[in-house]
Amino acid sequence: MHFKAQMTVLLDEPLRCEGSEEPSQAIGYIIVIGVNAPDLAAAVNYAHAVALRPKQADGTFRSFNGVVVEAQVQRIEKTGWEPVIQKHAKRIDQEGVYYSTGLVFFAADEE
Repeated sequence: MHFKAQMTVLLDEPLRCEGSEEPSQAIGYIIVIGVNAPDLAAAVNYAHAVALRPKQADGTFRSFNGVVVEAQVQRIEKTGWEPVIQKHAKRIDQEGVYYSTGLVFFAADEE
């Protein structure tokens, strides 16, 4: 079965946001993850692990200290993803995570 998981992570310590005109600090982030799992519980476990240790653009993994404070997980058909995602998703038919977005950081005033 295929699942789409949107996980919201609250960081233990804020991160400084680079590139903005005014200095700000991110207190958390959102990530969307594609999972192939035998059931909902397994899908949530896979997504949770990736949410706290997401893959970076350069292929390395980055660990964050924080907690998943919200998870929206729904069963989908694998053909429900955008065509560009389907084209680039590796291992879509193997159990585990096959897709994740970049992180969308948010500040305290954006909650």
